[in-house]
Formats: sequence, C-alpha cells, structure tokens
Amino acid sequence: MLLTPFSVLVVAPALALLSGILIVLYQWVDVLIRRRRLPPGPFPLPLVGNLFQLPREKQWCKLEEWSKVYNSPIITYWEGCKATIVCNDAWTISELNDRRANIYSSRPYKTVTGKLFGLYDMNQAGLPYGDRWRLHRRLTHAATNASIVHNYQPFQGQEAKILVNDCLERPESFVDAVDRYTVSVVSTIAWGRRIRAYDDPVLRVAQAFVGSSSLALPGRCWTEAIPILADMPNCLNTLPAMMKTLATSSNKYFYALCEEGAKQPEDNFAKRLIREGEDGLGRVDIANLTGNFMGAGVDTTSSSLLSCILAMCLFPDVQAKAHAELDRVVGQDRSPTWSDESQLQFIYALVQETLRWRPVFPLGGPQHCPIQDDEYQGYRIPKGTPILGNLYAINRNPREYPEPLEFRPERFIGDLERPYPNKKGHNVFGWGRRVCSGESLAQQSLFFTIACLLWAFEIRPGLDDNASFFSSIKIFDTQKGTPSR
Repeated sequence: MLLTPFSVLVVAPALALLSGILIVLYQWVDVLIRRRRLPPGPFPLPLVGNLFQLPREKQWCKLEEWSKVYNSPIITYWEGCKATIVCNDAWTISELNDRRANIYSSRPYKTVTGKLFGLYDMNQAGLPYGDRWRLHRRLTHAATNASIVHNYQPFQGQEAKILVNDCLERPESFVDAVDRYTVSVVSTIAWGRRIRAYDDPVLRVAQAFVGSSSLALPGRCWTEAIPILADMPNCLNTLPAMMKTLATSSNKYFYALCEEGAKQPEDNFAKRLIREGEDGLGRVDIANLTGNFMGAGVDTTSSSLLSCILAMCLFPDVQAKAHAELDRVVGQDRSPTWSDESQLQFIYALVQETLRWRPVFPLGGPQHCPIQDDEYQGYRIPKGTPILGNLYAINRNPREYPEPLEFRPERFIGDLERPYPNKKGHNVFGWGRRVCSGESLAQQSLFFTIACLLWAFEIRPGLDDNASFFSSIKIFDTQKGTPSR
C-alpha cells in the first residue's frame, strides 16, 4: 500500500510518539532493575523519577523524612533516570567520603552546573578527581592553608572593626554590612581590592552568586532530570543559554579583576598566578581559581555570621555567657585582639555551634561520587553515583547532639559531648579530600568577627508593629535556600 502525503503527516508523528514512549518505558524498566541493589527510597516515576515528590524548598527536610520512613540512614532518590544516594547519618557519610576517600573523592557529572556552566571542566568545586583538580587544589591551598591565613589577620581585624562601626551607625542595614565585610576580606586576598561601599560592583556580583547557587539543589531544574532539555532551542528552554552566558561573563569579569590585581602594589592571589604563570594556567583557570574565593568564601562566612546574630536573639542566655567571657578576658577599655584567641574558648565553641546549628549548606555542598563500583552494607553503589551528605539531618541527630535544636556551645568545649567521626565534631566544611580549602580562613574570620560584634553589642530581636520585641521566631522557616540566609 502506498503512503499518501496526508497519511505520512499522520503516521510520522504517531511513530515518533510511539518511539518516545518505548524509550521512556525502556529507561524506566532499567531504573527499576538498577534500584533493586541500591539503598531504599521512594518509588520513581517514569521519565521524572522523584522530581514531583521533592519540594522546591527545604529539600533536606524531605530527605530526612524519607530516611525515617524507610528506617535507613542511607537512601536513594531519582532525578529522572539518575540515582542519588543520600546519607542522613554522620557515620555513614564518613565511612564513604572519609575512610574510602581513595574511591569517593570525585565529582558527579551534572547537566546544569557541569555541561552548561562548565564547573566539571574548569572549576575546583566541580572538577573530577585527577591531576587538574590536584593542581587547582594545591594552588588554592597555598593561599588559604592554616599557616598562611595568619598573614591576613591585620586587614581582617581592620575589616571586622569597620563592620562593628557600620552596624553602630546603620543597624537597620546590618545584612549589607556583613556582606560588605565578607566580600572585602576575600576580595583583598584574591585581587588586592578592598570593598568600601555597599554599592561596589564586586559586592553586588557576590550577592548575585549567593542567590544563583540554589540552581544546584535537588529537584530545582527539570533540565537535570531530563538532560535532553539542555539541547532544546532557546525558545523552548531559556536555561541553557542563560547558564552559558553566565559562565562566559563570569570568567571575563573575574579575569578583569585579576588583571587589576596584578597591578596592585600589595601581594594577592591573582598577582601571583599571573606573575608565575605556573603550569601553563589559562585565563579561564585563573578566573575560576580566584572566583572561587567569592563563590565559597562569601557564602560560608556571611551566612554563618547572620546565623550567629539570629542565635543571639533566640538564646539570650548564651549571649550572656559570651559577654561574661569577653568582659573577663578583654574588658571594656579595649577591643578584642588576635592575642586573646587562646583565652576565648567559649567564643570559639560558639562559632562551632553556629556552624552545626544552622549549616550554610544543609545538603553538604557539592556531591561526591565513586570512581569505581563499590559496595556498602550489601548495597551496590555504581561508579559516578552522586553521594549527598544531608547536614540538616546529621546535625539534628540526638545521638551525636543531645537536644539538637538548642544552641549550646558547651558541646564543643573540651572533649566532645558525644562520639563523632572526627575530632572537630562536625562536617560543615565537607569530607575527605574534597573538604573546603578555605576552612581555616573562614574559621579565623568567624572567630574574630563574632568576638568583636559581641564585645560591642547586645543583640536583641527587632520590634514588631506594636513596638514590642518579637516574642517568637520560627528558627527554620527562614532557611529556605542554600546558602541559608
């Protein structure tokens, strides 16, 4: 029988539709077969997996809930046909990412942040484990290791005192003051550029970066669950073009800052990278190495400072203890200095409790993945499977942290209150070989800045419409995105 033009117009779309349905069914059957040996989790739907079951905000709460439903500290959820393993327990994630770090130190390939934004090819945060990542890590470590960050104390101290003065003069703009402080510290280290005004373009770019990081959250992007959407024309999906434009403009912007930094009289990270031209680093490498200071350093410090301010409003008894220690060690005739650090044990513990109580990245930051197939407690973990540490659940586990919703710095004074996989008592800065390079810098900034703020101020809740102090604040209602703001 001959096909007429009309019948072709009818049959061709039908065949295309049937082919699409068969492909979806084939992939779904493959998912059902693979999930048999994976940790338990919610039943995945064809094409989308568990995309409809994950909320767009506070995904960590749902992941913790699933862990309880399936009575397992390790669970699996699906973004399309891709499985992600979630560890809701400190010991489980430590066993994989710390004790098996020789296997679990790579990064999974992501469509949105990898293919479209380019993190998988050029940025330390997303680079797979290998020689290129080791080079980026070594160069960053040279500027942020525990011994070198002491050299930053003079200007960090100056910036902390400017922050105190800004909060005194414009208390209603304390969030902008905190952002200016954190951006100025990392900008000085990266490019030798101090941030003096709230409308500085570098500050505005940093604040935009904080907001865009939520694109990496589970369930936020259909393109991650259905990768073919990344190849759609712009009229059907604007995300690919937007991400590629953002990547290109970010690289140009950060390299322009590097060229400025190379002309500064003071030493800075960009100046050293350009001057030394080490290992044939290109413009994109240098832009990303310095831009990481903005992407990682600002998030951790700024959000943690705001969380500490929130905690002081909610737990005035803790603030009173901090004031008592500062009065005893520092007094009222001078402000804190770096030499006070060894005597301010409660302030140090308060910083650690802030990091635990309200982690900046509730889902533990960039995911790890194994470089080969592995087994854990009878489960098969295929090569390249994303491994996610749910810090929200881990830091709320009463086994490690009795009364986890309470803000108690005493947990970190002396020996840990309960056994924990590491001596620090938390994993806010990550696990294994991919632990945050800027941990020492962030800890140093948080300690001194919090000491200065609490020395200078008594922090109280704001006033409601009746000119009375807010009587209650729902702690986690304000923590909707990542980093937590």
